[in-house]
Amino acid sequence: MNKLMTLMTICCLTVLIATVGCAEKGSLTGVYPAEGTITLDGQPLEGAAINLIPDSTGSDKRGASALSEAGGIFKLSTLKTGDGAFPGTYKVTVTKMVIEDPLTEEEKAESLGGKRVRDVVSVNQLPQKYASTQFTDLTLTIEATKNNNLKLELVSE
Repeated sequence: MNKLMTLMTICCLTVLIATVGCAEKGSLTGVYPAEGTITLDGQPLEGAAINLIPDSTGSDKRGASALSEAGGIFKLSTLKTGDGAFPGTYKVTVTKMVIEDPLTEEEKAESLGGKRVRDVVSVNQLPQKYASTQFTDLTLTIEATKNNNLKLELVSE
């Protein structure tokens, strides 16, 4: 019985050490809360997809993203919803996609039956320069602090 308890203790400790070791290697820490507002021509922009792309590369650099809500308010997410972003400077892309000529109720019913009705096209409602890392002039800097209040101001072309 004593040998069994010793063997079980060793097995449990081995699993615990392996789990902690793997978690430390694979986990990412250092994400800081980051939220803000986005406007287009001074008006709050709801439904915009915001993507942050790290300016520099590195193993600990990851992008962040958000979807703006009513009032143009957004919270960045990296590892889980609303957790924030890693400190650093980012290029920012923004799109707001809407479906052009959406399906009618009759067409929706037909498509649910497996019948191909027609293609649906989504269109970006924002100036194209904001959709590409190559042309965007938007940048954000995330500080290693718990108070990152961000502001994105877009202008029509």
